[in-house]
Amino acid sequence: MSHGWTVGDGTFDPIPQDKRRKRDVPYPTFVSHSYRARSALSSLQISRDAPIPLAALDVTCDHLWKCMPGEARRYLHIEKPNGPALWGNSEESKESMYNKMDDKKFHVNIDASNNQTEYRLYADLKKRPWVIWPLWVEDQWGKDYVTVIWYSENTAEDIDRFDQLRAYAIIDPRRSPDVDANQRHPPIQGRLDRIRARLFELWGKVGFQVQGAQSLNVLCSPMPFTEATSGERCFAVVKALVNQVIDWYTSGQQFNHSTTITSMTQWVNPFQQRIEMTGICAWILMATLDYNARIAVEAILPNTRWDVVADGNKKFVYPYDLAGPYEEPPIASYDYLLPPNQTYTAPK
Repeated sequence: MSHGWTVGDGTFDPIPQDKRRKRDVPYPTFVSHSYRARSALSSLQISRDAPIPLAALDVTCDHLWKCMPGEARRYLHIEKPNGPALWGNSEESKESMYNKMDDKKFHVNIDASNNQTEYRLYADLKKRPWVIWPLWVEDQWGKDYVTVIWYSENTAEDIDRFDQLRAYAIIDPRRSPDVDANQRHPPIQGRLDRIRARLFELWGKVGFQVQGAQSLNVLCSPMPFTEATSGERCFAVVKALVNQVIDWYTSGQQFNHSTTITSMTQWVNPFQQRIEMTGICAWILMATLDYNARIAVEAILPNTRWDVVADGNKKFVYPYDLAGPYEEPPIASYDYLLPPNQTYTAPK
């Protein structure tokens, strides 16, 4: 793009409008942030059930981190959404990604005195005690966002390096299609075990000491089989985890395996989360233009139809596809399992 900016839904390439003057179309100060926010906003307003792209989750989670109180923010790192190569079933994809990460041309200097280099991700994962990481996972059970959080400590020898892993949690909104003895759908143990193994492999490459690290049983409101709302639910989980980290800071920074990080709320409205994500992306896009722009609502003709492509499939989208679902989402059961009829009833 040159002097003009055309914001679309991503289906077609934007056309630069060179004849416009700078005073007519503001040029963004942070071009890369403008691209991300524009792409995120466009995808969120195609349809209420359009897939959540990694860019949308990246922009919105980064905003959540920036809105934290500064005293607590310095203890948390929210890593950019990542996947699916490291977390899926394909060993070939995983090894290919690790080969790229081991390539010295992608490394940065971490110690100027001895020219020691490291892949930037590895350095980022050790600079703060708390890390929240949304993962994009593709396997035989589906394509979903899974949220990981862990807590680590430093040592007296290197107070700026948090590589002593103490606890971690893997939070997956999808439930197994297979039922348990009570005809209820539990978490997918095969997926959780694979992600856990891949995390320990990554932690080993990063340089974490994992002896004695404890797995935390943290659950979130399950996603019904009729939905594909793991992105919205991941955003809700990240918000809740950020608040729990703030509570950890305000309560004296004493970590407790049982009470510091707990299961999420039993009720999540995915459409509510999507609306909030859309507003954040719109505001960030406006900010990258130095506020020489305003959020506007474009009037369109009724029954207008657009051609979009999602997951390789062509689809027709109409204006009312942005409207929320007709039925409100259910409240999760007390044990966060998914009943066969997808109704949630707490015990008497």
